[in-house]
Amino acid sequence: MEQPTLFTGRELGAKGQTKVLDKEVQAWKTLAEIRVRRLASSGLPFTIEDVYDTVGRPPRHFNSAGALLGSLARSGAPIVWSGMVRPATTPSRHGGLIRVWIGKESAR
Repeated sequence: MEQPTLFTGRELGAKGQTKVLDKEVQAWKTLAEIRVRRLASSGLPFTIEDVYDTVGRPPRHFNSAGALLGSLARSGAPIVWSGMVRPATTPSRHGGLIRVWIGKESAR
């Protein structure tokens, strides 16, 4: 009997990301990134729900939207967390707090 191969946390994470980031979700992510950049350039504060208003929620894998704004900020998108939160209006979020973001130029 052969011992099963054990994956490291990093390998398991990469495997999971591959599953989630299929073509349909990638198309949504591209549209969402465009919307985020437009919202950032407006100078007004925004949340992930403002992105949803234009491009909708991501197909099938709703968890792929959870870290979108944070990952965009880390990868150089012109947004920063304002330090503020507000209650979500999406019914499935039950009023949970969501971050309010602003464009980097507005943060100065």
